[in-house]
Amino acid sequence: MEKVFVYGTLQRGFHNHALLGDSRFIGAATTAERYVLRSRPGGIPFVGRDLQVSHIVGELFDVDPNLLPRLDQLEGCRIDRPELSWYHRALIDVSCEGAAHRAWIYFNPETREPIVPGGDWARMKQETIK
Repeated sequence: MEKVFVYGTLQRGFHNHALLGDSRFIGAATTAERYVLRSRPGGIPFVGRDLQVSHIVGELFDVDPNLLPRLDQLEGCRIDRPELSWYHRALIDVSCEGAAHRAWIYFNPETREPIVPGGDWARMKQETIK
């Protein structure tokens, strides 16, 4: 199994979560390092490495390795041609329920969208709906 850290529409309760299929939810998680999370209200999120603003809040899943190409396709990630990729998949350290894990995350170098304070896209999304 491969661990995948999701912070946007692949989280439970959001429209792309079904793509994770039978993947096992491990728990709520945060990135060990600080990154920057950007998104317009109602928009899709981007995690970038250009600023160290906050730990990113998301969810950790155990996924079948055969599912990674489907996730790559959703994220526009071309492992064979990174220069053509929308998102780039990389291994990072995350913390989940007090334990350290190594997990895949999707980064995007986009810098034009507003920064999400606190690194929690799901919370921003819920507050936008209210």
